[in-house]
Amino acid sequence: MCRLLLLCCLLAGLAGPAVAQTHAVAETLDAVTLRLADGGVLRLAGLVAPQPPLGYRGVWRSAERARQGVEALVRGLDLEVTVTGADRWGRSVGAAVLPDGRDLAEVLLGAGWAMVAGHEAGADQGARLRQEAEARAEERGLWSDAYYRVRAAERLPEELAADEVSPGRFLLVEGRVLDVAVVRGRTYLNFGADWRSDFTATLSPEARRQFREAGLDAREWQGLRLRLRGWLLSWNGPMIELSDPGQVEVLEDP
Repeated sequence: MCRLLLLCCLLAGLAGPAVAQTHAVAETLDAVTLRLADGGVLRLAGLVAPQPPLGYRGVWRSAERARQGVEALVRGLDLEVTVTGADRWGRSVGAAVLPDGRDLAEVLLGAGWAMVAGHEAGADQGARLRQEAEARAEERGLWSDAYYRVRAAERLPEELAADEVSPGRFLLVEGRVLDVAVVRGRTYLNFGADWRSDFTATLSPEARRQFREAGLDAREWQGLRLRLRGWLLSWNGPMIELSDPGQVEVLEDP
């Protein structure tokens, strides 16, 4: 049934704009992933659920609190679901609206049950970032746990060495770009004096073109403070790969 639902959604996308359909929720898998009554699985686009450390065994409090909060919110309700695509695990990706007209993603961000992913950014990205920032400032939901705090770029190398953060984890990182370099077409944003060990963000040539099409030029960020979001890599120190303009917040005017 799930494969049939996905196929129908993809065919509908080819035929024209996505159409909202009513679905009951059978189960909340995590804060941003719902199993629908017809067997399909919907992941809310543009969000990341709180996740435990890699390899963690047991119930991770923040993740479970968020899942339970969403479950209590949607239990017994019919949602207006609009599917916009699918992810590599075969789950439908899209949006859901509560019976009272509220966008489910906005509710989750406001409650602190989810983070803005940065990828799959839509026209409402700015509003979502503001909702996330308000929840973070008031320490709602996951933001009450220091594990999810915005990390300082200058401290990431020592935190990585001390296993306070680990590769593969989704992070928010804030810092000042000391230097921008382009090497063999790849762009590097260096947040420390030693590119071999300090935090770096990088863009492929394809990503840089996508950023320029969105009116963003990484070369203009030298000297500015940025807030980045993405999955942590360990390559010549801590690194985040930037593939979508939604991953970058410029905190100062150029």
